[in-house]
Amino acid sequence: LKFIDMNEYNSKVKEIDIVTKKIALGESMFERAVADIKSMDAEREQYVQEKSKLTASLDLDRFCHMCLWSKSQQITCASRVKALQRTYDTPRHTAMMSAMKKESCRKSDEDMEKRARQEKRKKTKEAELMEHWAEKKKDFCAECEWEEGKTCVERVNFLNERYLIPRERAKATAMIESNECKFSHQKKSPWA
Repeated sequence: LKFIDMNEYNSKVKEIDIVTKKIALGESMFERAVADIKSMDAEREQYVQEKSKLTASLDLDRFCHMCLWSKSQQITCASRVKALQRTYDTPRHTAMMSAMKKESCRKSDEDMEKRARQEKRKKTKEAELMEHWAEKKKDFCAECEWEEGKTCVERVNFLNERYLIPRERAKATAMIESNECKFSHQKKSPWA
């Protein structure tokens, strides 16, 4: 049994107190950060909804990217928008509205209803996946190919940076968008 002198003992007690205070400070900072993230996520969702309303009010949600603007020249509506942007420095949404003057660049009501059903199914799958995320997250394959030339983690980074989607939800979205982002993609999955 070894005894330490009082000065060393007091020094150790002070050191423990300092570390305890640092831990408490770190925990409170972490709690504030989590609360801030939740608040920012709620705010982001409001902006996403507002953007959807504004897009719908301009009919931009009816823009058909892959439809042909010119059948004779085989130019898609998206290519026409890029050409207007590049040639005349036209803002993207203005270029889209210009291209939509051609009926071929506008989605029909049937297309819009089909898209709404697809979005609803996707959101339902995403909600189910997030509900079971604790056990499903290990199925995410970061280095797998989401689409040609882009990995699943690159898709997650894009969704996170561009749309401020939290990383876990972005992973779930990538898994729903592409079975390739799942280790279990060779097997039948309830999320497929």
